[in-house]
Amino acid sequence: MLLDIIKNRVSPVIFDKKELTEEQITTLLEAARWAPSCYNEQPWRFFVIKGDKDIRQKVMNTLFGTNPIMVANAPLLLVTVAKRKLDMTGEVNAYSWHDVGLAMGQLGLQATSMGLVLHQMGGFDHARVKDILKLDENLDVISVTAIGYKGQEADIHESLLAKAAKPRSRRALDEIVTYL
Repeated sequence: MLLDIIKNRVSPVIFDKKELTEEQITTLLEAARWAPSCYNEQPWRFFVIKGDKDIRQKVMNTLFGTNPIMVANAPLLLVTVAKRKLDMTGEVNAYSWHDVGLAMGQLGLQATSMGLVLHQMGGFDHARVKDILKLDENLDVISVTAIGYKGQEADIHESLLAKAAKPRSRRALDEIVTYL
């Protein structure tokens, strides 16, 4: 039987402004920290943006499309970054993005278990975020994720009403799985 925590995970189109506690944030980051990774390199790096309003606004200004509207109230933004090279050899880690995805998957399930929601975004100016955070060339910016509590349906911006009303769906297994 598929776990409810997996079925119930959503990417909201509106957040409540309610702040997260330090304990909640630490718990989410711990869930990510314990993800498996190639050679146990743990290539993920997380930039938690919650207090510095200047940095938050700069990152918000890099978001594309309706992303800024959807996540405007989110109390926390998390920038996920992957280390390109393996510490043990200095060679390119071909699995770094995969490993960061696993860490974020665990963080997402932990968030759902805590009554929180997150909206992961790839629609942003990666180069600008890398510049804002002053990252070196060994670090790839992968996503900006808004984390918090789901907002009230009545507060959804009119441009997002159709998106909010759309039923959640996934491709059928026979479209994504090949048995050999």
